[in-house]
Amino acid sequence: MKTYIFSENHSGGSFWLKRADYEALARHGWTLPTNEDKPFYKADDDVPYNWRHNIEGAFNTIREAVEAFEKATGRDFFEQGCSCRGAPFSINSYEYGEYISGDSVGRTVVRPW
Repeated sequence: MKTYIFSENHSGGSFWLKRADYEALARHGWTLPTNEDKPFYKADDDVPYNWRHNIEGAFNTIREAVEAFEKATGRDFFEQGCSCRGAPFSINSYEYGEYISGDSVGRTVVRPW
């Protein structure tokens, strides 16, 4: 299995996922970080900042990682974000040189599988 890292982008002026989404991700193969160098993005946010950018999961393929995200959150991983900040979600494996994210505004979203 490969280690993948999920990251959420502050696209469209706000984050897309709530604390319940992250808790669901933890039930579907993702590991939430316990260290929090910066507790929250802003005062009214109940999701630790480190959760938004550094959750890890062990999956056989990047496709499995995306599917686990979608099953946990009920969201389309390939949702379009704003044109200035891009896609709201990304998953990568630096070790294997893999990266995937939703498409940016203005282009047709096409699943790679």
